Amino acid sequence: MGTSEFLNYATGLLAMLNPLALLPLYQSLVADYPEEFHRRMAVRTTVAATCFMVVIVWLGKIFLDALQVDLGAMQVAGGLIVLKVAFDMMKPQSKEIPHDERAQTQRDPWNIVAVVPLAIPLTTGGGSMAYITAYAVQAQSTLDLVVMSGCSVVVGAACGVMYYFATPIMNTLGPIGTRIIVRLTAVILMAIAVQLTATGLGSLLPGLAG
Repeated sequence: MGTSEFLNYATGLLAMLNPLALLPLYQSLVADYPEEFHRRMAVRTTVAATCFMVVIVWLGKIFLDALQVDLGAMQVAGGLIVLKVAFDMMKPQSKEIPHDERAQTQRDPWNIVAVVPLAIPLTTGGGSMAYITAYAVQAQSTLDLVVMSGCSVVVGAACGVMYYFATPIMNTLGPIGTRIIVRLTAVILMAIAVQLTATGLGSLLPGLAG
């Protein structure tokens, strides 16, 4: 893997996680707890989500090899999932938590809620797992996996900064500014999804590549 692939991976992963779109939901969940715990929750959510991503980087290829899933098939599947996420980001409605799940979070300790549901599945869910795996299977050496892990840590830290300063960010951007940035991010994510799908199709159907 080259520099461009790593940059695409990091950019796409940040767009996939889309922390900016999650800020209103994040704020609504942490609001159930005393203010002194808000930044602690941001840190714990970041650490848990980052650890999950790094684990997927290292175990994704092993898991696919055990299932005997072809690299091209995983790239196509990952690309289609990413494309769906991008289309969902273009829609006006935001993510919501069911009432019964919200009631449960209000009864759980803050350090539990920071991991589930904030880190998993709200920050890193099935879509990001498929995306990371689709890139991880392209790694040609241990160094590639190390660099991917580093990219995941940087992206996780970027999400953490947004969570940590959620209130001032939301106050600065406002609803309209947030919506514009989210939709621009969706366009970038669509381009990455098409590229990932095309690469997978080229591997599965060499004739399409000319």
